[in-house]
Amino acid sequence: MSLSLSPPIIDDSQPANVMHRENTRYSISCHHGDVSQPNNLEQAKKVYHNKGYEIDIYEVDFVCFCGRIVSAHDYDRQQISSGSSLEEWIDFFVVQKRKILWLDIKENITLVSGGCGYEKFDYRALFDVLEAKRQEVMRRFIDDGGDVDELFIDNSKSVTGLYPPLDIANYIVIGCQDAELHKKIANKSRQHKKRWRLILDSPDVWAYVLQYLCPGFLAPYLCDYVCEQFRQTKYRHYGMISIDQSFFSSRSKLIDFIKSLKLSPNTMVIVNSYDRTVPPLQIENHYIVMQYDYASEDFL
Repeated sequence: MSLSLSPPIIDDSQPANVMHRENTRYSISCHHGDVSQPNNLEQAKKVYHNKGYEIDIYEVDFVCFCGRIVSAHDYDRQQISSGSSLEEWIDFFVVQKRKILWLDIKENITLVSGGCGYEKFDYRALFDVLEAKRQEVMRRFIDDGGDVDELFIDNSKSVTGLYPPLDIANYIVIGCQDAELHKKIANKSRQHKKRWRLILDSPDVWAYVLQYLCPGFLAPYLCDYVCEQFRQTKYRHYGMISIDQSFFSSRSKLIDFIKSLKLSPNTMVIVNSYDRTVPPLQIENHYIVMQYDYASEDFL
């Protein structure tokens, strides 16, 4: 059974986010909230207040730290300890703003990070947090006087107007480039009746290690490796896939690869990440999500 994201993600009635060009459509994803201070909630809020009208998805890195799921990018202990909790990100971007929150789950790889001081990612704790937050939002809506039958009807209004009814599971996707951890998250998702959707985030983390270590003349071989690795996955089982354009030597090669996958027109293909001056990819009968780098300092 293929995973597909429910409306409001692919619902064309949503405000001005899904743009059509003949038989193509595209949306926008925001890379790490604010690339100048990545995965910082307060900075990401500034990006939202300036450009939120054009952004559909906010991609944020999360790690485990002292038993909590927190946002972090610079993997040293001080940076991680100042990260915001997953619950705080959900409260702002999902509950208040009805944006899609892409949880990019990070594992500690000592070879790359040098042992950065945070523990192995606790995928069970991740689902505990998500389920607890989902129930909290539901209770909050009912306490406001809402009808429990309305909880799963998107775009309707609660009695008080404070918290319109929603199922936060429709606004959250989970990705992980560590193959073993991704498998554990996928298995756990099945235990929750696939309520929490997964994104296939390509390539896996070791491709980035090779990209860092390999000399430039080996780049074409690395691209072939990444493409073949992707084809070996069950990518058609996902409603969302992500492809890193940095492994492709040209825009045309990336487009040719996406076309070769023969995806469903409803599969969201996220290509990351680009400067905001780069025009979107337009591929007929494909749903492209351009991931752009935003910085709140650009709007001062």
